Amino acid sequence: MIATSKKLNYLIDLHGVIDSNPEYFKFFTEDLIKCGHSVFICTGAKYIDAFDKLISFKFKKNVNFNKILSISDVLSNTLPAAEIETDINGNIWVDDMLWWPMKGKFCKEYNIDVIIDDSEEYFVYVPKHVVKLHLHITKN
Repeated sequence: MIATSKKLNYLIDLHGVIDSNPEYFKFFTEDLIKCGHSVFICTGAKYIDAFDKLISFKFKKNVNFNKILSISDVLSNTLPAAEIETDINGNIWVDDMLWWPMKGKFCKEYNIDVIIDDSEEYFVYVPKHVVKLHLHITKN
C-alpha cells in the first residue's frame, strides 16, 4: 500500500463488493487503516445484519473498518412508515428516488474521497470530487 500525506475517507459497499472477495477486502481495508485512512462500510441492509456479515468475514472494527453506514436504518428512522415497505425477510423497500441518493448523502456527511461500489446508479448522486470505482464482477 502506498502511503499518502493526505488521509482519505473510503466508502466501500458490502453486498456486491466486499462479499465478492472478503479475503482480499479484509487485507485491503486493514492496509488502508494502517496507513491512516478511514474506511466506511456501506450497506442497504440493517446495521446488525451488516455487522454480523463482517464478523463472519473476520473483519474487526478499527482494523478493517471504522464505521458501518446502513441505508435501511437511516431511511427507517427518517421516513414516515407509509413510505416504507418491508418484505418477508425484513428488508425495506422505498421509492428509488429516496434510495439511490443515500450514498451521495453519506459521501457528503462523512467527507468521502473514494467510493467503491458495484452499482453505478449511486454515482450520479455522489459529489464530483469523489473518486468513483465501479467494481464489476463476472462469474465464470
